[in-house]
Amino acid sequence: MGKGSSAKRMEKTRRKKDEKGREDRPSPDKDAAPIEFAPPLRPRPRLLIVLSLLLALWVVFLLVLYFRTVFPHRNDASVSSTQPDRIKIDK
Repeated sequence: MGKGSSAKRMEKTRRKKDEKGREDRPSPDKDAAPIEFAPPLRPRPRLLIVLSLLLALWVVFLLVLYFRTVFPHRNDASVSSTQPDRIKIDK
């Protein structure tokens, strides 16, 4: 029914392992173009300062939003859920 044992086919496609059990990687082509590295980026202190200020303003904005909306109401839900409304019955 089949094309022979699958073990024989797997032996042909299986990669060899070195003594530490790692698989060998195919070596790069000798004819491949050499890698050319671009010059390194130069430092831009003004850009660093501007981006740092922008980040600080964003964090301050988020804190203002939190303290105006969530912080004043942080205990309202816990008080109402732990003390349900009960009807007092006079004896």
